[in-house]
Amino acid sequence: MNTGATDVQGLMNACQRGVAGKGPAIETANNLLAECYGVLGKLAADNEALRKDAERNKSMLLDACVQIGSIGEALGLDMDADSDMMIGTARDLVDGLNRIIKECPLGSPGFAIATEVMGELGVQQEEQP
Repeated sequence: MNTGATDVQGLMNACQRGVAGKGPAIETANNLLAECYGVLGKLAADNEALRKDAERNKSMLLDACVQIGSIGEALGLDMDADSDMMIGTARDLVDGLNRIIKECPLGSPGFAIATEVMGELGVQQEEQP
C-alpha cells in the first residue's frame, strides 16, 4: 500500500476496509482507522478549499498588479523604478486635490472636479478648518 501524500483516496480506502480478525485490539484498530478515514476526508476537502482560495487570490493579485501598472502608466511613471516613487506621486496628487478643494469656493467647477476625483480614488478629504 502506498501511503504517500498523493494517494489520499487509496489511504482512505485502506482505512475504510479495516483489518480482519476478532478481539478488542482489532476493534480498537478498526475504530482508529475509521477515525483516520474521517480526518483524511476533511483534510482533503480543506486542501481543495485552500487550493481554490489560492487560485482566487492569485487572480485578484494579478488584477491588482495590472491596475497598478495602468495607474503608473497614466501618471507617466517608470514602472521599473522603486514603488516609493509611485506612492509619492499618488500622495502629491491627493495633496494637490486637497489644496484645490480648500482654495476653490464651494460649488465651483474646480471644487466639484477635485471632490469627484477624490471620491473616485476612494480618498477621504482633509477636514476643513
